[in-house]
Amino acid sequence: MIIREVAYNRIYLKNKEDYSLPFREYDIHYKDGGKDNNVINNLDIVTRSEHELIHNSGLRSKKEFYEYMHKEQIKERRKYFKTKISLKRE
Repeated sequence: MIIREVAYNRIYLKNKEDYSLPFREYDIHYKDGGKDNNVINNLDIVTRSEHELIHNSGLRSKKEFYEYMHKEQIKERRKYFKTKISLKRE
């Protein structure tokens, strides 16, 4: 596929330190959901599991997904510490 070649040359090779797996292990995700928009800034290189999570969460990109997950982790930590503090007061 041509788009994989473009993503490989223009994203993966330029940022190789960001990717721990061989390129063949990654999927190409279209941030806007349309496979007709092959502009580089519309493409994400993601693992297959990240790709599934992005689509299942309804988010558009790897960045949005990780921002969402980070917010959820912060909420969980706050809830955990509130519970822990309230238990100490009892």
